[in-house]
Amino acid sequence: MSRPDLNAVLRQRARGTGNMVLVLHEVAHALEALAARGEARVIDLSSLPMTAPELARLTDWLGRGEVVAQIEAEGRSEAMETAYPGVWLVTHRDRDDMLRGRYIEITPLPEILRSQPADIAAAGRRMARALTHFSDLEEAS
Repeated sequence: MSRPDLNAVLRQRARGTGNMVLVLHEVAHALEALAARGEARVIDLSSLPMTAPELARLTDWLGRGEVVAQIEAEGRSEAMETAYPGVWLVTHRDRDDMLRGRYIEITPLPEILRSQPADIAAAGRRMARALTHFSDLEEAS
């Protein structure tokens, strides 16, 4: 039994898995569905066999859009709009800054940026309590 040519193996790994093009086609189809029917889609990049260079090329290919949001909750998360409106790169890290998830979300607004109904209700109650201490005199000053 002969051993594989190490240089050939390394060249193949450098080329990647071929999944980058498949992901981009999936994004394109998802964008069409979002525009036509309002259907959102999430692609879990962490679950796909992709090399680090492929992931970097994918990110470069999608480019940067106008919006980047950082969220600090149970770790750091980032939602970055790509050069294609409706296509977001979303990354989640834990408190130790370890990567916990990397996604492409095809949606008008990533889920992590949406206020949760319970948080909205609590904010309304908190504001109502704060306003009971707000006097007309404070408004006049």
